[in-house]
Amino acid sequence: MIRLFALAPLFLFATSAAHASLLENGSFETLPPGAELAPGAWSVYTSLPGWTVDRVEIQRGSVIRPFDGLNYIELDTHGVNSHGRIEQSFFTNIGSDYLFRFAFAARPELASPSNAIEVSWGDRAAPVLTLLEGVSRSNIGLSSGRWQVFEYFFTATASNSFVRFAAAGRADTWGGFLDAVSVEPLLRPDGVAMVPVPPAIWLLGSALVAVTGIARRQAT
Repeated sequence: MIRLFALAPLFLFATSAAHASLLENGSFETLPPGAELAPGAWSVYTSLPGWTVDRVEIQRGSVIRPFDGLNYIELDTHGVNSHGRIEQSFFTNIGSDYLFRFAFAARPELASPSNAIEVSWGDRAAPVLTLLEGVSRSNIGLSSGRWQVFEYFFTATASNSFVRFAAAGRADTWGGFLDAVSVEPLLRPDGVAMVPVPPAIWLLGSALVAVTGIARRQAT
């Protein structure tokens, strides 16, 4: 059974609390040596600590404010053959449950087809896949951008699992943004079940966070 929790939209800017993630560099804060970014800058990377990278664009708040930390990535990168992909493998216990979470934001003023990203996770032999596209319409007309948090629960069917994100819209160098990727086990080391808690939200100013709904989807 897979359950999707969409906390959407989060107005203005948000940052998530730290979690005990199985992923390395989930918020893309660690860059290759000598490839640091200045505030407001961006660059295309073909390697990134913790990740297997086709090519991605790291931005340090150059378009919108990050969801977590200082950086986020854009999967439709600058240059020829602009579609990028990023993935990471991690060890899992067969039969154990995990929470896969990430923040997605559409590029402001960009139509939905350009913002689409393909997300896949779980067992490489039988991965789960979803396409995020329609949610991008929530950013049209906004200059600041807004982040949406997606959460998926899965039961490991292999000792090595993975998560992957790939650009799936028009290859026009503009696309959706990704930040705060994590995978958390739902059992503590002592075997006691953990109840996942939505990320803590802090907003600048007096804006309110509106939780627009919780969608659930079951799959066999």
